[in-house]
Amino acid sequence: LSRINNENYQFHHIRFDCIQGEQGELVFEPSDVEYYFEPVTIQESGTSILKNELENSEDGAGQVGFQLSNDGTNEIQYGKSNYYSFQHPHEGSNQIPLFIRPRTYGNNVSSGQIMSRVKIVVMYN
Repeated sequence: LSRINNENYQFHHIRFDCIQGEQGELVFEPSDVEYYFEPVTIQESGTSILKNELENSEDGAGQVGFQLSNDGTNEIQYGKSNYYSFQHPHEGSNQIPLFIRPRTYGNNVSSGQIMSRVKIVVMYN
């Protein structure tokens, strides 16, 4: 149990491709592109931990979910009131940094598979 909650964040990245089509011009201004995280999976009350959707399945881990970060230190705050900005957005491939670590959210912890989901909503003004 204590080992799970001492796991460090592991880095992953989400690639956001911005490609100009056959017509028009694609121009990015640094303040034009923002994004926020919207949980699909239920959050543990009062925390940023996303519960395990597989918890009640035969192979699912019991009361172990995921916690996300965009910088490897601070927990992601969910919802459209918590915007994050692209670092130097440009035409082509842009990266959304995503750090993930497992976290327990109860005392009935068991091993197994974990699945938690989140949507990344990109706003371009």
